[in-house]
This record gives sequence, structure tokens and C-alpha cells, in this order.
Amino acid sequence: RMKVKVAICATIIDELTHESIWKNWARDNEVEFFVHAKYPERIRSSWLKSKTLPFSHKPNWNDFRVIKAMLDTMKEALSDRSTTHIVFVTESCIPITKAENFIEYLRSYPDKSFMKYHDSSTGTRFDELEIWSKLSKKFPLPSLHKALPGWITICRTHAEQISAHDEFVESFEHVWAPEEVYFPTLMALTGALPDCVENNSLTFAEWPSGRLDNKAHPITFQFNRRIIEEWQGRGHFFARKFVEVINVDYWNDIVNECAAGIKRQLVCNNGNDDDDEQPQQKKRKPSR
Repeated sequence: RMKVKVAICATIIDELTHESIWKNWARDNEVEFFVHAKYPERIRSSWLKSKTLPFSHKPNWNDFRVIKAMLDTMKEALSDRSTTHIVFVTESCIPITKAENFIEYLRSYPDKSFMKYHDSSTGTRFDELEIWSKLSKKFPLPSLHKALPGWITICRTHAEQISAHDEFVESFEHVWAPEEVYFPTLMALTGALPDCVENNSLTFAEWPSGRLDNKAHPITFQFNRRIIEEWQGRGHFFARKFVEVINVDYWNDIVNECAAGIKRQLVCNNGNDDDDEQPQQKKRKPSR
């Protein structure tokens, strides 16, 4: 049985909005937190202070220094030899499943990382102008990739490979959403992508699609049973963007009820399968 220890690497401004939820989620599980704050001196929570790096890169929105912040939390997490996986989050992220379900899922994919990515051949015109054209002078075009959302889950092996090549960070200074591009591109350069990366985001995020919408920022959601049940059913374990504080008891009730419902549905589906067809069925993923 593979041992799994998860490092939640958070990049925040000065608070972890859903601190009570994260603490509840991690309780009695192999989970640790590593935090980079833009303004660490403003943090009021003693628990959060104890998890926060003692320095700051002072990143702004759409700033390559976000990469530096993420790398430093990752390196700190890797200093614990028992860390097996890195999950990048922000203050607007929440877990939408139980930690034990997430850990069991990771056991099913040893030495795999998870991100929804595309390369330079399938990006948008905006990607071409703001990303590929700027980076193709420095990197081979086939190595350029973008992950959306950029808040990804990576295994220790890939995290160590990325942290060994931080000399490339400055090259992403003028790239749009640089953290979304940096990590998958480094994984392509080191040979991890595509064979060792599941093209699937474990964190749900959605951007506006209307013609007049501001597509630079993901949609802000109100926490409720319907969306959690839907996102769990689609294989997500985390989600953003939630800016309002969520009652931890309400969160716990919804997450557990939705997970139990999906588990019952899987059991019913199994019960309806014809015995003669079972040997040909694909292995089911663990319930969310």
C-alpha cells in the first residue's frame, strides 16, 4: 500500500479565507500546509502564521513572481522527505471531497501528476500573441504548454525535477498568466509530459464565456449542494473561486452527503451490470 502525504501549497495575500474548512479537511490525515503570503506581516491567525514562509516575493496579479511564490512553497514541502504530492491552491480554493478519498485516488495513480493542459498547436489566438510568440524565442515550440486552471497537482518526482531548473523563471516575466504556462512547460522540458501526466484537472474552475464578459478572472461561485455534487461526479477534488466565508459544518454536511450519494450510485450501477460483461469492464475510479 503506497504511503501518501499531501502538501497543500497556498499562495495568498494575507489570509486563508477558508482556513477552518482546510483544517477540518486535513484532520487525522497525512496533510501539511505551506503558505506564501504577499503580506505575511498582516496575518492574524497564529495557525496560519506557523505555516507561512518568513519572506515574500510580493507578487501582483498576473505576475511572474507568483511562480517564485509557488516554487518556494513547493521546495519547502519537498524538504519533508515524506511528502509525495503537491497541491497548489489560493485563498479562494476549497476542498470539495474528503481528504481520505483524495488520498485513495492518488494511490491509484502512482508517480502521476494532474493538470488540464494544451500545447501551442491547440491554443487560442490570444495564447499565440501573449504566450507562444514570446516564449518560442527561448524554448522549443513543442515544449510550450498551458494548464488551465494553473492550480495543479503534481507528484514528488516531477516537483523535484521542476525545482532543479528554477533558472528559467525570469523568462516568463512578460507572459500572460505565467504560472499557468511555467509548470506544464517545465514538465515537458524534463520529459514528464505527456506520458506521466494525466490530462485532467483535479481542481475545478470556470471562466466566463460571454462575448462581453471579463475572461481574465474565473467565475465566483456560491457554495451549494448542486454544484458540489456535479463537480464531485466529474472527478474534481477541489474548486475555486469562493470568496465568501463558508460555514464549516455546512461544508462538511454537503461534502459528505454528495460523496455518499455518488458512492450509492456506483454501487447501484455495479449491481445492474450483467455478470457476463464484468470481466470486460474498465476499472472504476474511486468514489469522490
